[in-house]
Amino acid sequence: MKQLYLNHAEGIKPPLIRRGISRQSALANFRFFEKGVRGILRTPPKEFVSFSQNITTLIINILLPVLKKDSYEVYICSHEIRWFKTLFKIGRLPSYETTYPNYASQVELAFLKKMVHIFDPEEFLKNPKKIIGSKKSIIIFSHISRMTGEYIAGKNVYDEIKKINFDNIVIVDGAQAVGAIHLKIKSLADVYLGTTSKFINAEPNISFCWIRKKLAKKFNINFENIDSYKFSKEIYSSILSLKKLVINPQKIKKYRKVLSLLLKKKSLFILEAKSQAPHIAIIPWNKLKLDKKVEELRDTGFIVSANTGYSIKEPKIPGIRISLTPQLTFKQLEQFVDCL
Repeated sequence: MKQLYLNHAEGIKPPLIRRGISRQSALANFRFFEKGVRGILRTPPKEFVSFSQNITTLIINILLPVLKKDSYEVYICSHEIRWFKTLFKIGRLPSYETTYPNYASQVELAFLKKMVHIFDPEEFLKNPKKIIGSKKSIIIFSHISRMTGEYIAGKNVYDEIKKINFDNIVIVDGAQAVGAIHLKIKSLADVYLGTTSKFINAEPNISFCWIRKKLAKKFNINFENIDSYKFSKEIYSSILSLKKLVINPQKIKKYRKVLSLLLKKKSLFILEAKSQAPHIAIIPWNKLKLDKKVEELRDTGFIVSANTGYSIKEPKIPGIRISLTPQLTFKQLEQFVDCL
């Protein structure tokens, strides 16, 4: 069967779609892409939005001016990608921690070598004040956890962090949210990060970030050296993907309900949590057999992933991780469950 991408929305690759892109200048294409991203993030034209190869490079370009100018404690959620911790631990990003050789693995960040506080999202959401000290801090966590599908970011969370110390900087990784749900990022973060490779359905990907205007001005945060219009080939797939993007929460809820019923027939289930995004489903699986099962499914044509081996801390409940998107059909879900 044709490969079906269930670990994220199926990507549109540039060689297949060049004919669908107008023959305009690279800058004009970039401006169109920028307008589309602003529409998803719901940011006005004058708000600061920047683009790069990946989220890690954007994180570095934010931290460089901030930590050079001022002293901050750093808190990172245990569900975040493990190389965020490595970045602070050794002062640079080694090539073995990432699949893309780029600016992030070349820059020297000696001043970043400092103690990093790792926090559990469950305890954090119960009482942020208990986790974060009164000193000025940078707090990094995902909008939606890749590990469990739970919402971590929320309006109340941002407000609570600001109450602890108004100078705290909240950085939210929106990789599992952008293109899948409707966003109101101003109530969530001071810095919001996203990528086109997950639910905007574009390959190769471009990452982007919104930064609160006052913060960008205070620390003179500048991204001119990495803005993606300088490598315009990457935007072709993103432009067409933005044109085709559909966010349909009601349809996703129906898919989740159908998937749950299909799994029940095989004595399987979706891991449910208190506050969970419907488009991410974790099917609990024996840890010792998980990697083998993922490979078997991939060989069959179902591109899935495990919720293990990626984050700073391993999940309490390992499982097969799939993403539900409007492009799926009920028949495809049935075929997938038949292979479990």
